[in-house]
Amino acid sequence: MGGFLAAFPDLQYAFDFFVVDDDLVVQRYTATGTQEGRLATYPPLVAPPPGRESTSSASSVAGLPRFGQRSMP
Repeated sequence: MGGFLAAFPDLQYAFDFFVVDDDLVVQRYTATGTQEGRLATYPPLVAPPPGRESTSSASSVAGLPRFGQRSMP
């Protein structure tokens, strides 16, 4: 994550919504930032940073342990 934060020093996350149902949590979030540095360490695979703002949205799903359980299987 450190390399990503170095490439996008003004990175901000906004959580768009959460859905909780029993022991399941779904979240959708949007990340916005300006690419000021390189993302990869291998010179043939990278281009100079564009200096443009980028926005990306993603979702994640997580299961939560029930009360009294130590961890999810």
